[in-house]
Amino acid sequence: MKKVDLPRIKSNEGFASLWGGVALILTVTALTGCSSPDPDFGTARRGNGEIYGYGPGMMGGPGMMGGPGMMMGGAGTMGQGNVQRRRQATIGGVPAPYGGASDPLPKNAATVAAGKSLYAANCAACHGPSGEGNGPAASGLSPPPSNLRALVHGPAGRDDYLMWVISEGGAAYGTGMPAFKDTLPKNARWQIVRYLETL
Repeated sequence: MKKVDLPRIKSNEGFASLWGGVALILTVTALTGCSSPDPDFGTARRGNGEIYGYGPGMMGGPGMMGGPGMMMGGAGTMGQGNVQRRRQATIGGVPAPYGGASDPLPKNAATVAAGKSLYAANCAACHGPSGEGNGPAASGLSPPPSNLRALVHGPAGRDDYLMWVISEGGAAYGTGMPAFKDTLPKNARWQIVRYLETL
């Protein structure tokens, strides 16, 4: 075996150059999209243990970890329409008449039970029985239904945001989410919000 002599760093200047290169690589990586465009991105997991956002399709290409992705309707946390809605809520706030609203119903078992029944009848087909976006009607939807379980425990899981989404649906954002403001009374929509908090 042939011995190879490696150059030795003889001053602090060499270390500074090395660390400068590492900093440059990290900066370029961050600026080229290796960070999530979604303010709610975290490590929420699906029921099968998959980490959201590490799937096929982030920004149209492979996800960060090589599977279906966040923004193009893969197995990520949300589809493109949901990202746009959350971005709007983060930058401009939840629009009137929903902005700043809070659930007026009591936090008790009766309210949660009523919300659970309404959820099962109106939401579970797409969002799944546990709110993970994996209901029987979810396959083929693009973008896929949001994982409500992850949503309600993140920064967007506020009463006003949830009521806005349930009431107005997703037509304005290119999703298949129906608007329930004309089909469910306001109290019924608040009962669903109260139930979602228990997921």
